[in-house]
Amino acid sequence: SSRRRGRRAGVRPGARSVTDAPHAHVPTASSGGVAMNSEPAASKGAQHAAAKWLVPAKSKYDFDSWNTSQMEFPVEVRHRAAIPESSRFRQFWSILLVFLLLYVGTLLPYFVAFYQLRIGEEREDEAVQVSFWVVDACFYLDLALNFFFTYEDSSGQEIFDLRKIGKRYLRGRFCLDVIACMPAEFWTVLLTAISAEGAASNGGMYKLTRLARLQRASRLTRMASLSRIVERWSNSFALLAMLKNVTFVRIVNFIFMLFWFVHILACGWYMCAALHLDPQQTWVARREIDYEETPLLEGSPQVQWVNSMYFVLTVFTTVGFGDIGAVTTGEIIYVSFTMLVGAVVHSIIVSEMIG
Repeated sequence: SSRRRGRRAGVRPGARSVTDAPHAHVPTASSGGVAMNSEPAASKGAQHAAAKWLVPAKSKYDFDSWNTSQMEFPVEVRHRAAIPESSRFRQFWSILLVFLLLYVGTLLPYFVAFYQLRIGEEREDEAVQVSFWVVDACFYLDLALNFFFTYEDSSGQEIFDLRKIGKRYLRGRFCLDVIACMPAEFWTVLLTAISAEGAASNGGMYKLTRLARLQRASRLTRMASLSRIVERWSNSFALLAMLKNVTFVRIVNFIFMLFWFVHILACGWYMCAALHLDPQQTWVARREIDYEETPLLEGSPQVQWVNSMYFVLTVFTTVGFGDIGAVTTGEIIYVSFTMLVGAVVHSIIVSEMIG
């Protein structure tokens, strides 16, 4: 056949021979414009049609024949200052940030409530103050580094463009991070300027200072970063992803989550008494801690924390022994809020455990 003859002659398989061209009579040789064979000379139209059939057929896999000069490809801008997720510095910073967030979620509310807002004589611990400064400095640095940390878009591609990184961070949690990083002295000056008459009164400045210290609790908003870091580690390490589905690990995780909620609400329960105008009317003054009828108001911060935890647990479990109760308006509102949170948390834990 013609295809076999073409292969023997070295013709490309995709090309078509002259004999395959329809109605084309091409002379094999010419001398002086006269055909050497007996077949009639082909017209110009027939020669042009034959030339078309001699052109090899283009394949869709023939990349050399593509005209790429007119094609446009998206180019990702890669800045040298961008810090990818695989860098050692970012991995180290993520580990450091996890420890800082664990401190912020556990010890910082305790120090703010039972030390800086302590009823009566405040306890100034140098180690606690130094820890506050270290946490603030690290959060300031993290605020700047978030403008250089890369991220993955919806398609899973890592973005290195600093403009896109900055826009994403500004539209996201930037405002919350700025509020969490503001020092207590800034809020003291701001509240003093707003309520100048209250600050000038007796004890007005003292109350504003205590209220401004409450702002440190806003650092709890940074706890959302902890869940993102853990999720990123779970996607990177197969062992962590496997442990998440283990029943024992899930039970321990829910126990810690319940303990953390109780701890945060216990610190807030003490703050209800610490921020009251007359602490003698609050639950701290009504509560007795020994047989000598010593009020909890004179107890140590550790004893006050244990009693706060005990009350919140009785509310969460809907037991309510009645030895500690809400009397003031602030206490009634806070206990109502605690019961709502307890019902939601309890239902979530039970549903997850059953599931």
